[in-house]
Amino acid sequence: IAVDKNLTVWIATAAGIFMKKNGDTKWLAVPFHDADKGPAYAVAVDGDNTIWMGTWKGIFVYKNNWGFQITGPEGPVSVICTAKEGVYALGPKGVWFFNGSIFLQKHYSIARSVRSAVSDDKEGIWVASDVGLYHANKEGTKHFSKTAILLSASLKGLAIGNDESLWAASLVGVSIIKDGSRQRVIRPQEGCP
Repeated sequence: IAVDKNLTVWIATAAGIFMKKNGDTKWLAVPFHDADKGPAYAVAVDGDNTIWMGTWKGIFVYKNNWGFQITGPEGPVSVICTAKEGVYALGPKGVWFFNGSIFLQKHYSIARSVRSAVSDDKEGIWVASDVGLYHANKEGTKHFSKTAILLSASLKGLAIGNDESLWAASLVGVSIIKDGSRQRVIRPQEGCP
């Protein structure tokens, strides 16, 4: 789910991408060609108010009231990460980066089971997967799966805190990581439902 600058709400569903404009009461399907309809897995809004949609078929963009597919990423695209340097599209077939004009495939060695990604604001990304946490940038890819860093390697979501800490969520709790080490955890006994 994502909200753009016009307060339009966008949601990725098994039936495709839907939007609800500010003040409207009905969800509307994003108008694609019939051949492009199908499940959607991710939606994100960038700084220019462009809507990026990860679907079974790849990446679609919605801009100026028009939706269209962008060539490059192979579907399915399950995660989209907007960053200062561009847009990352991730799925079981790889990672692609949109630099403002084209998508380039990144040869990051990460798991196929990507669940979430966030920018590190240094031209790299953190990626959550079913088998741990990855940090990927032009220098390479690092994999973290040990319990000294993570409560569980089976991650579901990521967020960056105000202090630039990385919050990695799993089914057993949240690991808060900063400067390469775990600073704190939030489990059910610490109040995490």
